[in-house]
Amino acid sequence: MLDRYLDMTEDDDPALSGMTGEPRAGVRASRIGERRASLSYVRAEKRCTSEVTPKEHACAMKAPSPNEWEACFEYH
Repeated sequence: MLDRYLDMTEDDDPALSGMTGEPRAGVRASRIGERRASLSYVRAEKRCTSEVTPKEHACAMKAPSPNEWEACFEYH
């Protein structure tokens, strides 16, 4: 679920807009790898496994944009 969010948000990065093909894919993969290794990703991953409801998960997996993905979660 988090990887889906990373994919969607990385595609929105203006720095990648002028790149195509393998160079774009390489930079994109590297940046996603860095984000997955971050402390904030590790924390979010732990929260996902303990706090996300099945309804929130299903919503996030169907969300077509980062904003709609974020809207899936009920903040208490």
